[in-house]
Amino acid sequence: MEIMLEGATVLSVCKLLCSLPFLRSVVLSCSSPVSFCCHCLLLFTDVVLTVFFCSLLILQHWQIVAPSTGDAIALRCLLFICHTYGAAFFLNLPVIVMDTLLQHLQQEGLKNP
Repeated sequence: MEIMLEGATVLSVCKLLCSLPFLRSVVLSCSSPVSFCCHCLLLFTDVVLTVFFCSLLILQHWQIVAPSTGDAIALRCLLFICHTYGAAFFLNLPVIVMDTLLQHLQQEGLKNP
C-alpha cells in the first residue's frame, strides 16, 4: 500500500487528460439539461480529485504528513468516490431514461401531427 497515492494521482491525471479533448464535443452534443449536468458533474469531480491527489502527493514529499497517511487517505477517497459514482449512476439512470423517452415521444409527436 506504499504507492497507493502515486497510483491514484497518475490515474486521476490520466483520466482528466483523456476527458479534456472531448470537452468541446460534450458541450455541443448535450441534447438535454440532464446530460449536460451529468457531464459537468463528472468533469468537476475529475478536476477536484486530481487537484486533491496532487496536493496530497506534494505534502507527502515535503514530509508534512506521515507517508502512510497519504496512502490511507487516497485509498479511502477512492473507495468513497467508487461508492458515490455507483450511487449517482443508479440515481441518474431513471432520470436519463425518462428524459430520452420524453424526447423520443416529443419527436414522434412532431412527425405525426
